[in-house]
Amino acid sequence: MKHKTTYTQGWTSFLAAGLFALTPIMVSPAHAQSDSIPYEIRFDGQYTPANLQTVGYPFIAGSQKQNGECLLSITTNTQEEIVAMSVMSCTAKSFEAEAEKLIEAQTLADAAQTELTAHALRIKWKIGEEVEADYKTMARR
Repeated sequence: MKHKTTYTQGWTSFLAAGLFALTPIMVSPAHAQSDSIPYEIRFDGQYTPANLQTVGYPFIAGSQKQNGECLLSITTNTQEEIVAMSVMSCTAKSFEAEAEKLIEAQTLADAAQTELTAHALRIKWKIGEEVEADYKTMARR
């Protein structure tokens, strides 16, 4: 069950408003505003937990156009259910707080089994002109 999920939205001068999309590079209605800056939240890993929509772009990082990244550890049981999650590293505390929201929202399975497997999940936050260029390239296809 491999997943690469990307959420893209517009960041406006106030808190971004709009719907998340599970399709690669889909921009919210906020992107149509002239003062918006598109952003992307990408989840790369073999296992993608539920409740991805709990992860947002940290307000301070977004207003300063900062990109960020976190590496999470995910432990699964033999039924490939997630039994534990933790943050291993992040580029900034604001991104770590967003990763923690994902962990808090996750319902964990029983870890009583003896065979557990560790996996990595990387969350990448990207904002600005590079995301807009990627969006325009995808829109032309």
